[in-house]
Amino acid sequence: GGLFELARAGGVRLDVERDAIPVLPGVLETCEFFDVDPWAAISEGTLLCTVDPESVDAVLAALDDEGIPAAEVGSVREGEGVFVDGERIEHPGVDPFWATFEENVAKQRDAEDGGPTDEEGREEDAE
Repeated sequence: GGLFELARAGGVRLDVERDAIPVLPGVLETCEFFDVDPWAAISEGTLLCTVDPESVDAVLAALDDEGIPAAEVGSVREGEGVFVDGERIEHPGVDPFWATFEENVAKQRDAEDGGPTDEEGREEDAE
């Protein structure tokens, strides 16, 4: 999400190193469980910055002083698009998080109501 927005807004190419991106515990496991591509999901709560290369250490130190986890994850160059470990990745178009969220909320409601979990059953219950 956020990488594409940043690249598009700046009219630049972003080269990112996958292993350099800090990921909170449980995030990858959750994405895997729900079959959500973490590169296509929203970047809720994430701050992406482009920083002059000479200022990177100072910015990282200032964020660390405030207890904010941060890392240098790549570089900006002329061009367009987002490249992870040298491979171009495409914008997903639609954030897979929301479809997964809605599907699982519906399942939870059905389980709580003791009702069916298929679309046909929900329509009959609504009548």
